[in-house]
Amino acid sequence: MSMIEKPADIIHHIIGEELGKAGDDPNSIVDTEGKQAAINAHLGWQMAFSQSKVINSKKLIEDIAKETKLFPFFKGNKLSFNSILDVYTSADFEIKDSDVISYKFDRTKIEDIKTKVILNYYLDYSTDDF
Repeated sequence: MSMIEKPADIIHHIIGEELGKAGDDPNSIVDTEGKQAAINAHLGWQMAFSQSKVINSKKLIEDIAKETKLFPFFKGNKLSFNSILDVYTSADFEIKDSDVISYKFDRTKIEDIKTKVILNYYLDYSTDDF
């Protein structure tokens, strides 16, 4: 048996094996495409821990995830992952028209437009003035 060290693999193991959510097939509960993207985002990462007392599994998964670049979530009844990338391109920010539910354009009221701002800074403690 080999040691699992990738954060996505660890979370998958906790949910599938330790919590018994997978049944006979551990891969039946995971979105393999999302998991592979999470693994690719964590190349070179190795995580290890030991747990000697019973703790809340949700808290454990949250603690693991907050030390990584991934966000585990359930999409339907499958475990999936989103990851923060190291580098983004313009294609990563493309908004498809099928993703837009609705939109609205309006103009700012003329009385809400600010053309000059006075910024007071550096508090003089002796005069209690900026």
